[in-house]
Parts: sequence; structure tokens; C-alpha cells
Amino acid sequence: MKLNFIHLCFNLVRKMNLPRSPIIWSRILFYWVVVKLSFFLKTINLRLPPLNTLVFVTLRCNKACSFCHYIDGLNCENSDEYEMNLDTFTRILNSRKICSVGRICFYGGEPLLNSDIFKMIDLAKSRNYITSIFTNGLLLEKYKEKILEGNVDFITISYYQEDIDNIFNIVKELSPHVAINISYMVSEGRLDELPVVFENCNLMGVGMITIENYLENDHHSEIPLCDHSEQFYSMKNELTMKYSGHYLIRWSELASDWKKNRKISCTHFWDTRVINAKGELLPCCHYPLSEFDDGDGFLNTDKMRFLRKSFKDGRPNRLCENCHFLQNSELWFKF
Repeated sequence: MKLNFIHLCFNLVRKMNLPRSPIIWSRILFYWVVVKLSFFLKTINLRLPPLNTLVFVTLRCNKACSFCHYIDGLNCENSDEYEMNLDTFTRILNSRKICSVGRICFYGGEPLLNSDIFKMIDLAKSRNYITSIFTNGLLLEKYKEKILEGNVDFITISYYQEDIDNIFNIVKELSPHVAINISYMVSEGRLDELPVVFENCNLMGVGMITIENYLENDHHSEIPLCDHSEQFYSMKNELTMKYSGHYLIRWSELASDWKKNRKISCTHFWDTRVINAKGELLPCCHYPLSEFDDGDGFLNTDKMRFLRKSFKDGRPNRLCENCHFLQNSELWFKF
């Protein structure tokens, strides 16, 4: 089983145009050690920026999903103010707000709606960043040639049953050349769809699938899976056994009541930052867009200091209490 896991990881990594310089990797390792040590010690004030950066390049989206964390903030009247361009992205790269090495994920909205998206990706790659995109996949066919140029290391595609016929062929065409992860949101009402999702991922030849649990909001009636769902665990075991030899499988944990006696394992406030075109910072990618603030204080805004201290004291913010990553966080969910 371990040899198969290593083999699948190798197949995924070999499709990425990763930095080749030992100096770059030694810097990444140094930053990683410092960040992990900061989390272990629950340091309130960070000395170095996190390795993992999510860049909001647009608030426009060509879908309107009720379960989206950002549903209230997307496609709004002032969306143009938050449209990242190459000049703005260059200023952010040159600032001290993000790490000079590591990974940059281009996020949204739908990042492929941004006219400068590939210019920004090319710039990031020229500076030896690991690059990734989070997309719904509907524009992959349009930008196939740009993607195949090799500057996009990793693509996460949100899986929607109503769109699978539109993206199936292009994902299958890209999969031999690009590291692709399919992300699927599961709930009590969508659990029976999982076998079809897994089989389609197998037929498309993707390198990874991520199963995430719904997060509750006021816009959808879907019920998140709870940690006592026997049907989920039975299906998880069955699908893992059937498909773990074909691609990597990541299962998020299920919703559970906040337990004060359990250790908080989420590292997000220490190892990830989310930034928009105005240089504003969002504490976590699962927070609503209304939580962006002006970013004063570089690494240590008042809000980030407060949130790190709340984790250190074992009393998470209200927006964190129902998150399935709070007490069950894995390193590789950072892709």
C-alpha cells in the first residue's frame, strides 16, 4: 500500500514544473520548519510569512453555487475594484506581504475569468513559485494551450454533476500532462453520488480526488455529514479499496460538535495567507469575504493576532467552530 502511495505521488509530482534549484528548496525547507515550529509553540506574532498564499484574482464567477463560502460577495456591483491585474500582482510579489518562495494558488470567483491570469502565473513561475489554480473547469477548453505550456503546476477542479459532460473530455485530455485534483463537496443528500464521482475521476485519469464536507450557511439546505455517519464510513472504505490504486484520495473529516477537550490541529492562521487585489487579508479561505481587512501590520494584524491567541487558548472563533478542519487538519490539504 505504501509503495503504491509513493508511486501515485511520484506520478503527480512529475507532471509539475517544480523549481530545480537546491537553493530554492533549502529556503522552502527553512520557511517550512519555522512555520511548523511557530504553530507548535502557538506563536502569536509571526516572524516570517507563510509558504502558502491564496490570491483572490477576481470576485466574478460563471456559476452561483448556494454552498459557496463567498456567495454573498461574488458578482457584486463593485467587483471591478477587486479584479487583480499584472501590475497589482507584481506589487504584491515585491511586497513583504507574501513569502518569496513557496506556493501561490490563484483563487476566486473563477480565476480563469481574469484577463491577466496567465501573465500572473508566468510571472510567479519565473520567480520559482509553485503555481496552482482553483477552477470550476468550464473555461479549461478555451485556455488549453496556455495550460499545456507548463507554468500551471496543479489544477483543482470543483466537480458539479450538471457540468461533467462539459468538462469530461478536456480533463481527460489534460490529465496526462498536468497534475489535476477533483474536489467534490459531499453532504447527506449527495452521498449516493460518490460512486459515480469516483468512477468518472478514474475514467478522466486524474491524479487526485478530494472529498470535502459541506460547511453550513444560510443559502442552502444541504446537511453536512456528521462524524457518526455509518453510511459514509462504509462507503469511504469501499471506495478507498476500489480506487486507491488509481489515484490519490483525500478525505476531509466530518462535522462534529466543538469539543473543548480536543486539540485544535488547524494550522491555517500560521501557514497560509489569503490576499486580494487591494492587499487586504482574509484570515481563512473558509471565511466569508466580508472578513477581509486592510492588512495593516504585515504578518500580524490585530485580527490575526486575536485568532492565533484564541487557538492557543483553546477557544476558536465562531466561524471556526463547525469547520471540519478545526480538529482534523492534514498537511496535504494545502494544495
